[in-house]
Amino acid sequence: MEKVSVELDVEEEFSRFFKQEKYRSLIANAAAQRKKSIMVDHSDLISFNEKLSHLIVEEPLKYLPALDRAAYKQLQVEDPEYASTVKEFKARIFNLPEKVPIREIRSSHLRKLIAIDGIIVRASAIKPMLKTAVFKCRSCGTRYHVEQDSSKLKVPEKCTSIQCRGRRSRFELVEEESEYIDYQLIGVQEKPEDLPPGQLPRVIDVGLRGDIVDRARPGDRVIITGILFAIQERAAEIPKKTSKMYLEAVSIETAS
Repeated sequence: MEKVSVELDVEEEFSRFFKQEKYRSLIANAAAQRKKSIMVDHSDLISFNEKLSHLIVEEPLKYLPALDRAAYKQLQVEDPEYASTVKEFKARIFNLPEKVPIREIRSSHLRKLIAIDGIIVRASAIKPMLKTAVFKCRSCGTRYHVEQDSSKLKVPEKCTSIQCRGRRSRFELVEEESEYIDYQLIGVQEKPEDLPPGQLPRVIDVGLRGDIVDRARPGDRVIITGILFAIQERAAEIPKKTSKMYLEAVSIETAS
């Protein structure tokens, strides 16, 4: 009960943050332009509540969803009609106090919010990615909604209906009832002026989702704030002990 109370307190504090005139205006303008996110300056969070600003950096997987929910609640106040047409509204953090050089990214940064800057050297085509998958049990037809929050497709392990009684079952994806978002993979390379003498530039893969896809092109200099993950490497389909660093973008800005 105490844990739930703390989480509610955090969300309530985020709600107070979005009641500030600056962010009420940003949310109202976003609604008028039918946008699905706003940019949130991390320095504003520091000024408002330094502890919360630190928690977002250290535990973004836990606290960013609470920030998004608080932004959506304020959207419901500013424009309830528009809010009823969108399922979520993103608060995209930018302007962290420090940037991490690409070649200095380490395992200690995993699952933390970091900022990098560099040059886009490649960009994939935009593809649909499952956000919420709807699966149907082939035995009884019961449907299951499964949030897809990792790189691997999550499928129900068993059917809990009265007919199947928890037995393992075969499921099929119901594409027309599932929810998709746009997805794009880009490669971001160190800037030439940041390279140590005699060193080749390093590149990190960055995933873009939703309304931030196609915001920049190869050759553009960008600042990206995102959550660092590790993707297990494979050799001939056999998992290795090493992993590849991957950044899931929260925000992307073009830099001059």
